[in-house]
Amino acid sequence: SLRFNSDDSAYLNWIPSAGDRKTWTFSCWVKRAGLGTNDSIFEVNGAAVVATNLQLIFHNGDYISVDYGGDFYLKTDALYRDSSAFYSIVLAVDTNQATDTNRMKLYVNGSQVTDFDQTNYPSRYDDLAINSAAEHFIGGVSSSYFDGLISDVHFVDGLQLDHTSFAEEDEDTG
Repeated sequence: SLRFNSDDSAYLNWIPSAGDRKTWTFSCWVKRAGLGTNDSIFEVNGAAVVATNLQLIFHNGDYISVDYGGDFYLKTDALYRDSSAFYSIVLAVDTNQATDTNRMKLYVNGSQVTDFDQTNYPSRYDDLAINSAAEHFIGGVSSSYFDGLISDVHFVDGLQLDHTSFAEEDEDTG
C-alpha cells in the first residue's frame, strides 16, 4: 500500500517489456484523500509508441473514466464521493472480443459498471498503449497526481479477468 500526496508529485513508473496490448487486466484498491480533483490511478504515456495515451482516472467531477488520447472510452454515470472508503477498481480489456461492450469492462466494488455517461469502446483487435514499450505510471503524472492511498495493485498480462480474481466477499460480514 502506498500513500500518494499530490503536492509531492509522487508516482511510480516503469517501462514494461513487450506484452499483450490487446488483452490485460489492472486491479487495485484506492482511497481518495479529497474530492473534486483529477486523481490518476494508472496510465501510460504511449505517444512515442502508439501516438496515444491511456488513463484510468477519477476526474474532478468525481466520476471514473478511461481516457484514451483525450477521448473517453468509458465515463461512469455514477459519482464516487466517499473519501472515507476504499474502492476496489478492476479494468479488464480484451479487444479481440466480437461484442464491443465485452472489449473493455470496469468493475467497482465487485460490480460491473454498465451505466455510463459516455462510451466509445476500442475497435476490434486494437493494440492499446498499455503493455507497449512506453512509460507506465501508477499515481499519475503532470496535473493529475493521485492524492490518497493505492494498494493491492495487480497487472495481469494476456487475460481479461473479472473482480472475483482479486477479491472475495465474506458472506457473514459483506
